[in-house]
Amino acid sequence: MLVIQVTQIYDPVGFAAAFLIRAKMEMQALWQAGVCWEEEPPLTVCSKWIELFKEMKELNKITFQRRLCCANASEPPMLCIFSDASQYAFGACAYICQRTNDNTYHVRLITAKSRVAPLKQLSIPRLELQAAVLTSRLAKTVQQESRIRFQSMKLFTDSTIMLASIQSQSQSFKRFVSACVGEIQTNTDLSQWRHIPGEVNVADDVSRRI
Repeated sequence: MLVIQVTQIYDPVGFAAAFLIRAKMEMQALWQAGVCWEEEPPLTVCSKWIELFKEMKELNKITFQRRLCCANASEPPMLCIFSDASQYAFGACAYICQRTNDNTYHVRLITAKSRVAPLKQLSIPRLELQAAVLTSRLAKTVQQESRIRFQSMKLFTDSTIMLASIQSQSQSFKRFVSACVGEIQTNTDLSQWRHIPGEVNVADDVSRRI
């Protein structure tokens, strides 16, 4: 029943990714606890899901402007994608950013993706690497599928370890890290990656839930 409720939520663009990751994490907790599909979850678990579904109704009050580009822009748009990971989940969110004629910036969320961390526990650096892979895929998809022609692209992460890893030859790592680094290097230009302090990384909401 819970699975049906969660899968009924239609959010292909990922505007609610930072909230819906909570439902994914709760589903993973049920699997870890060994709760079968037909089995009734414990009362403590049911109460948490009831509260979650109540909060989901509040999503109906959230609105987004459909137009991404700015009418009074003074320069072409830039694509900015933020990446982050925690022990629970990882994700990425993409924004369009344009300078306006009055020297301010027009920013709109384009899309976001979130994933729960694997059941097999991984270190935070490895999860940050997976978040970067997701970011590189998102960057490739947005550029291929969008009619907007971006002047430039910047990719942000708060992981200095991840940044150091992708600057190295992928063959120098073991298989898992090598595959991740190789895909990131294929999908993106290393000069596009930037470090950002964790406290201002907007992808923190996607990886830690709200």
